Amino acid sequence: MLAALAVARQEGASVPALHDAVRRFLGVKRRQELLGIASGIRVVTDFAHHPTAVRLTTTAIRRRFPNGRMYVCFEPRSASSRRAVFSDGYAESFAAASRVHVGPLFRPEKIPPDQRLDPQALAKAINAHGIEALAHADVDDLAQSVLAEAAPGDTILLLTSGSFGGLGDKILKALGDAVMFATPEDLPSVHALCASYGLAPTIPGDTTETLIIREPEGAVVGCVSLRMVGPQALLFNLAIDRERRGEGLGWMLADGILRRARMLGVQQVYLVTTDATDFFAGKLGATPASVEEIDPQIRRDPNFVLGDRAVCMKIDPSYKRG
Repeated sequence: MLAALAVARQEGASVPALHDAVRRFLGVKRRQELLGIASGIRVVTDFAHHPTAVRLTTTAIRRRFPNGRMYVCFEPRSASSRRAVFSDGYAESFAAASRVHVGPLFRPEKIPPDQRLDPQALAKAINAHGIEALAHADVDDLAQSVLAEAAPGDTILLLTSGSFGGLGDKILKALGDAVMFATPEDLPSVHALCASYGLAPTIPGDTTETLIIREPEGAVVGCVSLRMVGPQALLFNLAIDRERRGEGLGWMLADGILRRARMLGVQQVYLVTTDATDFFAGKLGATPASVEEIDPQIRRDPNFVLGDRAVCMKIDPSYKRG
């Protein structure tokens, strides 16, 4: 990050612009990446594949999410992690976990038998250090074991240098109605959902983030977007599939996007609504706002539409939502 800032300054980028870019940076894929939240359970993944990385990553995630239990799912996948030489180091690296689930060795035939890590032996060694651990013969068995244990407020941390047999998707689908970041492939479904309510399409960009809810079958049944302009942001296109309304999905999305806004340092979130004033006020602490106090860039946004019955409101992201 520091090197990137130095190069950008050399090329003429302003300090305020760099500050804003750092604030909005989503991070690197598979580096403490939040895959989604479902049933109040966070699913996070990280590349950590050697003992030092495992120890530092599990400790960092525990500090980030201090409440609830943390279930660590470890896949020996990389060339180094599949070797027995690291067994002792791994045994001492999971101290921050509530329980460890060791997955099957990835392509064990690539490692000579006398050098191969033994997942069963590793689980026993982790247990010997005071942390409950189980070894699993396949990913489906691991997923079912974790799903039987996790509860709202818990964190499931996947440590793998690859796909882990699709474990993240398996867990989120099983939990149902996962809130996650939209991908470019999701945008057509998001646009269709918004269009069904007569809303302008969400225009992707560096200052825009969209959260969605997917059904286990993969259909997008809810969305909400946030566009940031300095310390202000516009919340827009909160839409729920009509067949799923009344199930609390709107609350889940709004709460998620406001938590994200708080993490990004946004000080004030604005929105325009026609028939959801009570929802935004009662559930999210929204209060009436004057259009004049809103950044002109937000007022010019195509998703900032003040109709005849429209009400402009603002939300403090740090407000304790009830």
